[in-house]
Amino acid sequence: MWIWSVKLALILCVIALVKSQSNHIIELYDGNSGFGSSVLIDGYVENLSEIGFNDVTTSLCIVQGIWLLYENANFNINAPGASGFNWGINFCQDLPPLLNNRVTSVRYAGSAWGFQEDALIIYENDWFQSREMYAAADFPSLGRFSYGGSLIVTGQSAWTLYVYL
Repeated sequence: MWIWSVKLALILCVIALVKSQSNHIIELYDGNSGFGSSVLIDGYVENLSEIGFNDVTTSLCIVQGIWLLYENANFNINAPGASGFNWGINFCQDLPPLLNNRVTSVRYAGSAWGFQEDALIIYENDWFQSREMYAAADFPSLGRFSYGGSLIVTGQSAWTLYVYL
């Protein structure tokens, strides 16, 4: 059993390294309709204040990918808050009132190599909030993790989830 734990830890470490840069790209704007100052993001940003863009986003343009936006730092891990998602290629929109000028963290969903690659991402809480588990192939067990508030499936493969081993 410890071998699976070691494999899981190694897989998660590799994914953590890869998730720092991806082919997912989003541009956040401080003005409506994709105007104003902007910041281009291609990886996880736990706190937009670190790059001087906290609580100013009013619109976005997704170059490509599936993007999740959160009201609080660290993807709402420490405090529940508003969240939203957008996906596509060359897609722009103004943010809804719930997130307008309130986005503090962002991350993408799916494989770092492409948002249409096979992947299963299970989030700890509803609306893709808090911690995540990522799988791109069979996973024998989630172990002691208690995830299951929401999930995103990408790609064309079928997935089957079981409650018990």
